[in-house]
This record gives sequence, structure tokens and C-alpha cells, in this order.
Amino acid sequence: MGVTTYTDEVTTPIAAERLFKAFFVESNNLFPELLPGLIKSIKFIEGEGGAGTIKQIEYLEGGTWKNMKTKIDEFDVKNLVCKYSIFEGDMVGGELETISYDVKIEACGDGKCTCRTISKYHTKGDSVINEEELKRGKEKSEAIFKAVEKHLIENPSVYA
Repeated sequence: MGVTTYTDEVTTPIAAERLFKAFFVESNNLFPELLPGLIKSIKFIEGEGGAGTIKQIEYLEGGTWKNMKTKIDEFDVKNLVCKYSIFEGDMVGGELETISYDVKIEACGDGKCTCRTISKYHTKGDSVINEEELKRGKEKSEAIFKAVEKHLIENPSVYA
């Protein structure tokens, strides 16, 4: 199995605690509401949101993906860290065994924060990652981030 690692960092005018809550505490309610053209539902299969929780994400028909299952490996509200992996669904299979994410959100002054994400793509055998699929996945992630950011800016009391 090979591993390809990408690191991404985004600074936003949103307070760190609010961003963490939107992405990792309330995402099962927030994402389908903000992205009705992309996400149909997010349901807890096992657990209640902390480490060990398994979620099933259903996308709308006709899109690139139909569904995926994620597992929260580490959930630290105090330090604003969430580590999770995609282990089943349309994003994995083929050449990818799993995708793992290590996300840390840190305050950086003036009510802003920085979101650092380390993404690890675990391939099967000697498989090579399809760069076009990675690009599509990154574009969807950026769209989700921008939608959440916009919602929090427009609604300053949400998750405050």
C-alpha cells in the first residue's frame, strides 16, 4: 500500500470554535441545509459524534458520488482537532483503500482562525492516484468550506 499526502491551510475570518462546531459538531444538520444540491443527508450509523462515530453521507443522484462512510478516529473539542477517515463509498475502492484527514483549527487573532488539513490517500498495492478525481474532490471540499464560511459570516450568532 502506498500513501500520498497533501497539506492544505486556509485562513478565515471565522472564530476557531465556531468553525470547528460547524464542521465537526453540527455538520450532519448544517451541510444538507447549506448544500441541498450536493448533500442529501448525513446520518450517524454508530456513535454520537465523538471518536469511534461512523457517519453515512448520501449525495444527490446524478453527481460524481452517491455515498460514503466516514469514521471519526480522534475528536478533541478542547484543542479543535478532528481526525477522520473515509473507508467506504464512491471515493474509495478501485485504487484507493482509505482516505484519512487530520484537521486542526487554530485561532490566529482578531477573531480569525487557520484550518490546517493533512490528507492521506492510502492506495491498494502499487496503484496510482487519479489526479482528476483528487482535483474534483478538492473542488467539492473547497465549495463546502466556502458555503459554511459564508453562512457563518452572514449569521454571526450561529454557533457563537
